[in-house]
Amino acid sequence: MGNEVPTPDDDDPEENSYALIICENGQFLYQYERVLADEPEWKLKKRYDHEEIPPLNFTEARVEQLTNGNSVQYVAIYAADISADGQSGSSNDDGSDNGDTGEDGNSINAPDSRRGYCIRFSDDTMIPGDGRAVHTTQSRNMTEAVKFLLTDYDLIDQIDIPHFPPRARRNCTINDKPEHPEGHEMPDPAPLPGGYYLHTALNNHGKRKRIEDLAERVGLSVEFLGDW
Repeated sequence: MGNEVPTPDDDDPEENSYALIICENGQFLYQYERVLADEPEWKLKKRYDHEEIPPLNFTEARVEQLTNGNSVQYVAIYAADISADGQSGSSNDDGSDNGDTGEDGNSINAPDSRRGYCIRFSDDTMIPGDGRAVHTTQSRNMTEAVKFLLTDYDLIDQIDIPHFPPRARRNCTINDKPEHPEGHEMPDPAPLPGGYYLHTALNNHGKRKRIEDLAERVGLSVEFLGDW
């Protein structure tokens, strides 16, 4: 490959997802994001020498390799989120309670002001709704918000199953089985009423965009409070 800088060849990734390209010239970290453009594109975020890259954690990763005869030209790791070992990324959330941390200094707009995650819909419904408790993970808050839309606004009647948000064609948001349409499993899917499953293994931006999409389907807007 010489001194050529490799670029990701996935032309249908999730917005704000990551790609790490590993080749003889080093390791190249890309993010699929919007930068003064109508459509997102792969942007090189950082270049590492092989000996300097820190241990990384990958959320919902898949690996591809480009070969030339019997030799491997490069390996590409695509992931919903990437974070350095021991540090949180944009959300560091893989659907489990251990991965979600918010920004320091943000507090919930609730009487006890504990840190956590809370959603307010435009009908003044708060998730969680007891006025005191907050959810300690983004995934839990997202799941309870979607359950509310299903039970109180018949969301399932307003969408097709599997449901994809705009510009996402690989990983759906809701399906009637714990996998995506192409057959790969949802990591730690969240069960929903009616036998449906919610995809929560997304970074902070991805979760917010999907909640906003589902709320719009039933005529609501959404406000993210606390550590969101």
